[in-house]
Amino acid sequence: MELFCIKVVGDGKKLGLKIGEKTGTDSTPIEIPHDPDGTYNGYYKKKMVKMHITSDYDHNIPLAKQVCGGTEDDNQYLECMLKKTAVSAEENMDETWFDGGYNCNKNIALAHVEFGLTCHYHIDQDWRKNVTYEHSFGGKTFIYTPEQKINYLYRKYWNEPDYRKDASLENMMKYLVKKGVHDPVAMYFRNPCVAAYEECPDGVLDVYHQRNHSEGVNSYMKENLGLETHINGKRMKNIDLHVTECCIVLLAVALTRLQHGITENLCSVAYLT
Repeated sequence: MELFCIKVVGDGKKLGLKIGEKTGTDSTPIEIPHDPDGTYNGYYKKKMVKMHITSDYDHNIPLAKQVCGGTEDDNQYLECMLKKTAVSAEENMDETWFDGGYNCNKNIALAHVEFGLTCHYHIDQDWRKNVTYEHSFGGKTFIYTPEQKINYLYRKYWNEPDYRKDASLENMMKYLVKKGVHDPVAMYFRNPCVAAYEECPDGVLDVYHQRNHSEGVNSYMKENLGLETHINGKRMKNIDLHVTECCIVLLAVALTRLQHGITENLCSVAYLT
């Protein structure tokens, strides 16, 4: 699958397509009622595993996949999905969408800083507007913005060999993320998103709901490739193999079309036998 992704992105580039420029990550249930590796999920009300797919939004091409347990937290998988996508499409990657299952502070920080992406994600109702940080010095309390907090935390590494006194804000954020410090970096990007949502919810939601494309890829595989109905064998290994094969089918169809100079409906399997 990785080699197919590399080839599809490369052949797309020859035809002026920037495959991977806009990506979306979403999970979908795969019902396996008789498989011992299935777990009952109360939200979906079925015994299942999950399939995570990161796909190109403009052409509905799968660029990364991951299969996990039916009740596992989605948050832990976004980083590896973006890393897998970057293997083939790193130079194209620009914007990404993900839902509330992936919108933890770590993922927001990583997506912006490590991958350099413009991010669109679900705004949770309990998120506070304009998050700040309190610090007390000499009996006085000071309010730090996320930017000030980033600077404050970065300066604590003054004795590290890779510390740079004149580091830019961008480099300070990259440094903190590598050290596993995510919260103030995420707030630096999240605060403006929450403010924009409060000012114009419809405008933010119109952009965010472009993620429905990724859900479309998942549904397309279920409806046209037997994602749930044609799994050959039980246990996670065989489920993962089946998901990989479904992705490769779409990639092979896309590659064939690209090799013939076709740039539309790249993954459509309609009328193919």
